[in-house]
Amino acid sequence: MVDYTMRFWDKTQQCAVHELSLKEAQTMKEHMQRTFDGRKNNLTKAQKMVQDLDGILQTQRQQFKAAKQRAESFHHYNAALQELIELRTDEMDSVVADDNVVAEYQARQRRITSKEQERRITAKEQELAELEIQREAILSGIEAKKALWLPEMRKLVHTINISFETNFKDIGCAGEVSLKEDEDYDKCAIEIKVTFREGEEMHLLTSKRQSGGERSVATILYLIALQGVTDTPFRVVDEINQGMDAANERKVFELLVQSSCKPDTPQCFLLTPKLLAGLTFNRDITVLIIMNGPHLEEGLPKAFNKKKMLRQAGHSGATGPT
Repeated sequence: MVDYTMRFWDKTQQCAVHELSLKEAQTMKEHMQRTFDGRKNNLTKAQKMVQDLDGILQTQRQQFKAAKQRAESFHHYNAALQELIELRTDEMDSVVADDNVVAEYQARQRRITSKEQERRITAKEQELAELEIQREAILSGIEAKKALWLPEMRKLVHTINISFETNFKDIGCAGEVSLKEDEDYDKCAIEIKVTFREGEEMHLLTSKRQSGGERSVATILYLIALQGVTDTPFRVVDEINQGMDAANERKVFELLVQSSCKPDTPQCFLLTPKLLAGLTFNRDITVLIIMNGPHLEEGLPKAFNKKKMLRQAGHSGATGPT
């Protein structure tokens, strides 16, 4: 029994060994099959690549053959072209060598250039003519406008001049106002010429020719002359009598009173720190004396009642002393 058991165990071990060998063989078979399949696929790809390369090679052979044929034909054409070039070169040489042909070419070139210059000159002349038309239209417009305002301006200046001359004669001097006309309107101006001495020629009123008092006299007389041609509600003259001599100041004040007190004339305010004694006044003139300062009441008469004055100013609508 024991012997039988041992033999059975040996057989079992042998079967196990054979079974293991069989599994190893099976594994190797599978590995070899995968290797075979991979190489088969590679072979298929290589065959496909060879077929593609054969196609490309056939295409390249055909292109090479066609290029070779074209090159052979170009060689034939090249020879013909070279002959044509030589022929044309000979013709050109013969043309250049002919002085008559060269002269004709140069003459034609000059005619072409001359025609081009004539065309440009004609275009410029047309442009110039159009500009001239525009200029004439602008000048006509300017003259039309000038015809409207210049006569009125001359008339206005003439009226001012009459009053100015009269006022200067009243103080024993001479003066005139004129319009300086110029094609350049920036140079147009009102010119005032005066003289304060008998027998002396009139000169343009400037800041250097006449003294300060003389300029003040001319200025106030010019303002008086303007009073009849301008429409303003009032005028303010500030210290115009400063620098005048007493005789001229008295005459100018009288003229200012006369012109300002006429009917339908604007109100005139004369501001001055002083006036001459014995000047001519009338009922149309109001004199306002402004008194101010910290010691004002010290110089006032004792009978002066400040509270009464303020009360009277309040009843008359004033807000207080000025």
